[in-house]
Amino acid sequence: VGGQKIIDYAKSLKMPLDSYLVKDLKKKKGTGWEFYQKQWPDKCPPDALDLLNLLTEVDHRKRITAREAMAHPFFKPILHKLNENERI
Repeated sequence: VGGQKIIDYAKSLKMPLDSYLVKDLKKKKGTGWEFYQKQWPDKCPPDALDLLNLLTEVDHRKRITAREAMAHPFFKPILHKLNENERI
């Protein structure tokens, strides 16, 4: 997880961070998922990465709930399949 998000979150909670920690956190960019997307684009659908980003949001006030996660487009094919099975 990108370090700036952690810094911003700590500031929003008025939580002081050690200057060495801030310096180290500023070096960290992106989410980490970018590597997998570049290495295996066919195995990392954009919907899956979007869901991972939403689930791993640093700020608990912005992080999605389990109910919201289940409504994410990533799960639409699975929900569609379940609905088809219920009709049988």
